[in-house]
Amino acid sequence: MKALILTAGRGRKFHPFSYYRPKPFFPIANRPLIEYTIDRLTKIQIKEIGIVVGNRGGRIRAYFGDGKRWGCRISYFEQPQPLGTGDAVLRSREWIGEDDFVVVYGDVYFPERIIERLRKEMKNAETGLAVVERTGDGDRRIAAELEEGKVVNYHWKHPNWRNSPVFCGIYGFKKGIWEYLTHLPDITEEVKNGIFPVEERELAAVSKLCCRDSHPLLAVEAEGTIDMDFPWQPLEVYERVVREMEGELSKTVLEEGAVIEEGAEIDGKVYVGRGGRIKKGAYLTGPVWVGENTVILEGSHILPHTVIGRDCVIGPYCVISGCIGDRCKVTHCAEFSGIVLEESMIVHYCQLSGIFGERSEIGAGTLTGTRRFDDRPNQVIIDGIKYDVPISGVLFGDYSRTGVGAMLMPGRIIGPSAIVGSGVVLMKNVEPFTAVLVKQEQEVIPWKAEIYDK
Repeated sequence: MKALILTAGRGRKFHPFSYYRPKPFFPIANRPLIEYTIDRLTKIQIKEIGIVVGNRGGRIRAYFGDGKRWGCRISYFEQPQPLGTGDAVLRSREWIGEDDFVVVYGDVYFPERIIERLRKEMKNAETGLAVVERTGDGDRRIAAELEEGKVVNYHWKHPNWRNSPVFCGIYGFKKGIWEYLTHLPDITEEVKNGIFPVEERELAAVSKLCCRDSHPLLAVEAEGTIDMDFPWQPLEVYERVVREMEGELSKTVLEEGAVIEEGAEIDGKVYVGRGGRIKKGAYLTGPVWVGENTVILEGSHILPHTVIGRDCVIGPYCVISGCIGDRCKVTHCAEFSGIVLEESMIVHYCQLSGIFGERSEIGAGTLTGTRRFDDRPNQVIIDGIKYDVPISGVLFGDYSRTGVGAMLMPGRIIGPSAIVGSGVVLMKNVEPFTAVLVKQEQEVIPWKAEIYDK
């Protein structure tokens, strides 16, 4: 059996984190999301893995190479234009040959048990099977119409199918499926009357073709998948991942050369990688994971379920909750909650919340708002659509920076390679490659000794 992972989509709804990387390459607990999929596949001895790449696919190629480090062999297939998930699968036709194969969307996080069950159920399938889940949002995703455990049709964001199970982006196929994949329509036909169909080959549409010929896909109902579609959802995936990591951390672990100095306070289980150092006066409330050669300086408080990458410097006197990427610096008296990606710099007296992209540079005293005055959920605007979101803080794009004393209101999106200047109170989203600067009016008056004589 082979496996095919789809990563070629442009990820428009994942802005501001999809300009410099494919969405499946976004780091969760300092590992690309797609790496968790590869681990799950290799654990059940699927060692022949194909990855369909497109936008920024070079980053995936550079990171995974030929797959040897993961105990598998990886092949790559280009999808130059985003013509749909069905078109993406067709790019691998020659490589898959006559083998049974699994298809996994690269932006899906799923429990290990799902892929194990899928492989076992393949022996009962005639043409294939689809993993579905009852999430209650079939009107915003692609719903699966089921009859007696079989998929008979699909429905694209149709309000009448809100409570139906949805396709999870995980399929298992046998060689007979190619007859139907090669005849997929180039629009999503199953939409509500008067709604424009998406102009692409949707993989879920194969369910309709198979059923029409009396060879329907089997439905495998599952729980616990996360479709990481929006830019705030990495926090949801991170929470799931770190809970799984907690189950594997049975005691405090100090790797070779790691040191917890006398006077450091440790409450609960912690992991410290090779060469890591917890300095006197630091306070860690486990579970906490500290990467190789990372230093936690005095007075810093690391809160539960925090993952800190390798080669970082944290402190002194910082408060950290969430995930800090590799080679980051968080300096004097900064407070951070959320996710910040690799090579970022957060300097003194910042108070930050949200998700911050790679190589961010946050100026001294930058603040992020976390609540609205009306106590309603924070709102994020993407492509002109407002979403109520379960997060505080901001979504801060890769390679962007702030000046001293910037204030970022909750729910704002700062595009990649943008600047929010010193003293700006940011009320609106910032487009990529844009600088927002304060325009001041100043008054200059004489100031002489006679003023004090009064």
